[in-house]
Amino acid sequence: MIIFRPASPDQPLIAALFDQADNRAASLYPDHDRSGTSAAQLIAQNVCFFIACDTISGAVAGCGGYVPLPDLKAGEHCAQQAAHS
Repeated sequence: MIIFRPASPDQPLIAALFDQADNRAASLYPDHDRSGTSAAQLIAQNVCFFIACDTISGAVAGCGGYVPLPDLKAGEHCAQQAAHS
């Protein structure tokens, strides 16, 4: 089973996932068609970030994030999501 849990995008494991995604994109698209976002930019933009983990092995299967709607402060919304996960 896969579960989702809050995470910070500046963790080394997540940096490795970003590197894998960048390498894959580089093999498919020219530089001018790719744009990346750094962990620092995600944090600065108040992105609610999560990782997907295998409950048996503990392996991280992927990651993602979203920017909450403007009616909630990002920190509040991320905390609400974490409480329900």
